[in-house]
Amino acid sequence: NKKNNFQNKKHQKTPFKPSKPTIPSNKIWIFGKHPFYSSIKKQKRDFFQILISENNQQEFHNFLESNPKLKKKLSSLVKICDGKTIATNIDNPSPSSHQGYAILASKLKTKTQLDLLTNLHELKENDQNLPKLLILDQITDPHNIGAIIRSAVAFGIKELILSEHNCANETSTTIKTSVGLIEEINITIVTNINNLIEK
Repeated sequence: NKKNNFQNKKHQKTPFKPSKPTIPSNKIWIFGKHPFYSSIKKQKRDFFQILISENNQQEFHNFLESNPKLKKKLSSLVKICDGKTIATNIDNPSPSSHQGYAILASKLKTKTQLDLLTNLHELKENDQNLPKLLILDQITDPHNIGAIIRSAVAFGIKELILSEHNCANETSTTIKTSVGLIEEINITIVTNINNLIEK
């Protein structure tokens, strides 16, 4: 019996699951054509690696040729590869999601409550218009955050406030769902929403 048990265990097959390469918490994969180009054009991030499919190689080459400064900055980061290679590096493995574009970048810099309040005070002191503020509390779905950002930018809102706890912060899915419009908005992270509203 022991021999049979050993043989059975020996021949059991464990399903192979390819693992996604881990990246530091301060970096993030941006994928999809619009988020990809939006992040590059806004230049609010540092960039570390660019993955382009062969089908998009010429289009991206033309883009760099028309932007000499970006060409100098980004050319050495580019790797031409197939869709499967791109898919193994990002959160969503569907080729239709990345569309043959992915870029490894730093996460957007966020403001603190003090930063925001100081900025609002300075605007008021200089008799300038105060910005519209959008406060999200306990919204944990990154798809919802991305969709809200998309609508907020359409309505001219530039200041987004998120709770540090029980709220989805920046993820690859949020960036993709926002269609890259997250680059157009300032994000403040606070520990206590009620305290911020009171102040």
